[in-house]
Order: sequence, then structure tokens, then C-alpha cells
Amino acid sequence: MDVRVALVCQEGEARRAYISAVQTIGAHVDTASSFSELHKLFCENSYNGVMVDLKAKLKASQNEKDLIQDLLEQFPMSQLKFEEKTGTVRSLNFGRASDSQTVEAFINEECRLFPARPIRASARKKIYFNAIISKTGDFSEAGSTRTVTMNVSQGGCFIYSTDHWEIGDKVMIILKGLDDQKPISGEVRWQISWGETMQIPGIGVKFEDISAGQFAEICNRCTS
Repeated sequence: MDVRVALVCQEGEARRAYISAVQTIGAHVDTASSFSELHKLFCENSYNGVMVDLKAKLKASQNEKDLIQDLLEQFPMSQLKFEEKTGTVRSLNFGRASDSQTVEAFINEECRLFPARPIRASARKKIYFNAIISKTGDFSEAGSTRTVTMNVSQGGCFIYSTDHWEIGDKVMIILKGLDDQKPISGEVRWQISWGETMQIPGIGVKFEDISAGQFAEICNRCTS
């Protein structure tokens, strides 16, 4: 599987060293000089992970740091440090390769296991709706699962689930916190399987059939 990662780092010797380390492994890397540029990359392309230069992180504003945390929750992430005296690169990894300090371990042990995907361009907030989901539209106890959303945007949500899902699967959702309890239909756009990474397992769902009232209420929740 081809691996594509996004890197945020100012132009210079460190960036060139990071790019070389990634390309040596055979992975693709896109670069950004700021976290706003990084966010744009993720909105336009699908990635298996994100790499952040430690100096760039330390210089970031609080809003940019919030963005870093948001990406950390969604993607495998590595913090990079360039040793100017030796010309070496250290990779402080989060997840399965947490004991390793190499770019190669981050790419092979985390990014290759994580399905490439973009982030939502619309606002995403940590909203915890009690939810009932069903693959068939059967909301009986036997035909459905009681769970919770981990975040919600105007276009979809991430739902905690340890069940087996495939990209493209259809799902019916009842969000118990909405006034309108009509089931919302959606499509699974990405998924995190239980036990594969040190992340919350679940499915990223794009809303397909949602009432005007439900959409308006979700928009209000996301912007409040």
C-alpha cells in the first residue's frame, strides 16, 4: 500500500532532512510551512499520517496548537526533531511505534495500517450524542447497536464502534439528542478497527439523508 504523509516544517535544512527520510522508505510526503497550510492539505487530500517539526509546534499559536491536537486524535502523528550537529532525524511517535525514534518505524508500524483519508472542511466538535445504529434499518435490540458519537460536523460524525465495517457500507443512525428522532442514513467513509492502533475504534460517517430540522440543529450545535 502506498503511504502518503503530510509534513509541517519551515523551509530549510531540517525540512530537507525530513523529506529525505520519508522518501528513502518509499513513502510520499507533502509539505506545509504553517498549520493553516497543513489544514488545507488535509482538506484537499487523503493521508495516512501527519508529521510535525518540534520547533514549528513550539512556535505555533494556541489556535494552531488546538489544530495539532485535533489532528493527533484523527491520524497517526509523529513529532520530528532534527539534530543539526549530526544531521540525524529523531521521530517521537504516538501509537504502536511509541518506543521507537525512527521515521521508518512510524511509516511502517503506524501509517501503513491506517487507511488514508482527508479531514472534514466543515467545523467538527466533540459532541456526544447517544446513538443507535443499524446496518439494515432494523432498530430492534437484536438488529441495532447502542453507542455514542465522538464528534459531529455539519456533514457527518464519528461513531464509536467495535463492529466490522467496510468503506462504503450504509448505516442508519438515530441521534437521541435531536428533537427529530427520524433515522438519518449515512455512508461509512473511513473506519478505525479495534486493536489495530492506539485510537478509539469506530466509523466516520457522511450524512446522506437528513431532514432540514436535523441539519439545522446539528449546525447550531457545531457553531455554538
